Amino acid sequence: MVNMKDGDIIGGRFTKNSYASAYPNPGHIYIEELWDVSKDKTFDAPIVGSPGVILRPDDYDYLWVYKEQSSGQTK
Repeated sequence: MVNMKDGDIIGGRFTKNSYASAYPNPGHIYIEELWDVSKDKTFDAPIVGSPGVILRPDDYDYLWVYKEQSSGQTK
């Protein structure tokens, strides 16, 4: 999950086609698979047809990283 600077929360899976930059411009992130996030901050379902999201360092405060559970959903 990504905690955006405007207070929104974005859910997603960082998969094989996702990307995070390190050098020379760190902090740029492409998340390939977006998910709906419930009010209790759990992943509900993938957003079908979404091309993903590109985030710049100025867009977000921090990332929440979770290990994927065997059911295919992440928490």
